[in-house]
Amino acid sequence: MPYYETVFVARQDLSEAQVKDLTDGYIKIIEDAKGKIHKTENWGLRNLAYRINKNRRGFYVLIESEVEAPAIHEVERTMRLNEDILRYMTIREDELSQGPSVVMDKSSRDSDEAKKQLKSGKAVIANDQQDADDRAQAKAAEAEKAKASLMDEDALSAEKEAEAKAAEKDAEDEAKAAKKAEAKAAKKAEAVEEEGEAVEASAEEAPAEESEEKKDA
Repeated sequence: MPYYETVFVARQDLSEAQVKDLTDGYIKIIEDAKGKIHKTENWGLRNLAYRINKNRRGFYVLIESEVEAPAIHEVERTMRLNEDILRYMTIREDELSQGPSVVMDKSSRDSDEAKKQLKSGKAVIANDQQDADDRAQAKAAEAEKAKASLMDEDALSAEKEAEAKAAEKDAEDEAKAAKKAEAKAAKKAEAVEEEGEAVEASAEEAPAEESEEKKDA
């Protein structure tokens, strides 16, 4: 039996389930004619090259079959009478391709490439985040170092201030001690002066007494 590739485009407002029901109906026609289905692919909702019956997009479906021509004619007649089908086309092939079609293979490659790009993008974001974290940690360390240095300076300043206050107190104590010593020396000098005056007075009184004694004699 000959091989056929049939592609049809369904209206954009159908659901996935409705598109599957349409596909199953065409498969049943082929299988009822003793044909064999080699592959079916739903290419999803895609943009149309031009608007068809107010539709800008449509569901693309591929059916690869091995069946006699009358069954394909019946499939095409059914599609032509169905308002849900915008376009259809059937090509006879000498042999069918193995594996996914070019459209599905490209979609798979695009998906893989998108996944790679997403993974690469996530890696870049992770690296950027790590760099940002490293910079934040470095700035935090610098801030802590500056804070510690400032605290050391404050401690050193406080220590110097304490030393200055202690020196000032020592100077005040020394000044007080000097004043006390000065007052004590002054008091002592005053006492010595008073004692000297007393001695002088006593010395002056002694000759006077001797003179009076001589007169009496």
